[in-house]
Amino acid sequence: PGGTFFASTFNRNRVSWFIVIKGVEWFVRNTPPHMHVLHLFIKPEELAKACKDNGLHVVRERGMRPKPNAAFFKMLLTREVPKELVFEFTESLRTGYLTVADKN
Repeated sequence: PGGTFFASTFNRNRVSWFIVIKGVEWFVRNTPPHMHVLHLFIKPEELAKACKDNGLHVVRERGMRPKPNAAFFKMLLTREVPKELVFEFTESLRTGYLTVADKN
């Protein structure tokens, strides 16, 4: 009671399948097979319902994505993830997203 729940996950849709699963497989060398599995992704409304069903109130949802900067394009060219790669928040929940919920 009185706790806070944090989740970082991917939205289960075709956009996530293409970007998160196929994009990583195509553009990141040595990606382990089945590193991301579409049926294990969860839609924001499903996570919100699971929170509600367990006495949690969703406080905030924010999208996240790799920042399209020089490090991102270096990764696409070299197929290796540079240490400079960073992620940024976005309002779109279409691919990756974070959820914060409080216990009532």
